[in-house]
Amino acid sequence: MRGCVRFLTLFLLCLIVFPAKSNSQTNAETRAAVVNNRGIPACPEAALHLTFVREVDPSFAFSGRPDLVRTDSAGTLYAARHSFGSIARWRQGGRIQETVGERGEAGGRYRYINDVCPRPDGVLVVLDSYASRTLLFPGRGNGAAAVPWNLSFEHYLGRVLMANDSLFVALKKETTVGKPRTLSAEVVAYDYRGNPVWSIPGLADGELAVERVSDTESRVAMRAHAPAAAVCADPGTGEIHIIDGNRYRIRTYSADGRLIRVSGRPYERVRVRDADGLKGGGAEGAGEPCDVRNVAAGCLTDDEHRLWVRTNEQRDDATAYDVFDGRGVYCCRFWMTLHPAAFSAGILYTVNDTNSIGMYRYTIAY
Repeated sequence: MRGCVRFLTLFLLCLIVFPAKSNSQTNAETRAAVVNNRGIPACPEAALHLTFVREVDPSFAFSGRPDLVRTDSAGTLYAARHSFGSIARWRQGGRIQETVGERGEAGGRYRYINDVCPRPDGVLVVLDSYASRTLLFPGRGNGAAAVPWNLSFEHYLGRVLMANDSLFVALKKETTVGKPRTLSAEVVAYDYRGNPVWSIPGLADGELAVERVSDTESRVAMRAHAPAAAVCADPGTGEIHIIDGNRYRIRTYSADGRLIRVSGRPYERVRVRDADGLKGGGAEGAGEPCDVRNVAAGCLTDDEHRLWVRTNEQRDDATAYDVFDGRGVYCCRFWMTLHPAAFSAGILYTVNDTNSIGMYRYTIAY
């Protein structure tokens, strides 16, 4: 008994002297320079410190895992699924939860939620491809939305990159006819009368594989790992980032569609062997499977205007993220088991395995 008391006393002293640390992910794998287009030496080490704040549950609006997680500068959080339920919204740091709009056929209701994007004035832009229209929901309330215009093209499969009170920037996707049959993407900026203002055309968005099943039937499917561009926007600056699918080259456009920056060095598509590391185009091992994949699996920006590129490099359950600063200079690489879905006011949001949305206060130490 006396031994147990002594052990508990020592344990409590250790808790006082060595308090629990926040969840941190360090970057022991940072390379000297991956993309360094201005001659500034890349940071050799960096650590991402995460401190859990709370989590929010979107099941009051829809069931299942959220497909979309978005935030605005005021810290309002949005989540939605493409074809189920409604849009969940949390205001005042997650303390007020409410739904936005309703599913339906008429007026300002949506049938399918391609994407949602909050404007700085609190208005929420919603793309509805099934009804070929856009919807504008007010910052508060659950009433019907205004419908600024019907989309001028069919089979709209894109998403909203950025929206303000005068412009609406969308990623438009279409199927082209030819061999191979490819999917092309185009960034288009519209005014709220539906008139195109500027565009960035010709972005690769994958290929369709057509398999002949019989004399009268064919099967069409997406070809695995075909070149596809990763596209995102910085809601604070309006800048559009485009990462080409087959070469790791980052192009940045201003909010008015001008090319303002290109990374200095492109990188070829990486080879990933057994999903455990980068094999840089050398000779393949005898009998070992080797997959050629796009470098970038996706991207997003944080509230410090840094660009986070999710790569296809994986080690066990961890995925490699490359981080670039607001000037386009490579900063660091993190191996992460959680995946950022959005950033706002020093908070990183991620979708947990329980389908809830986790909120983490984050800092990067160089």
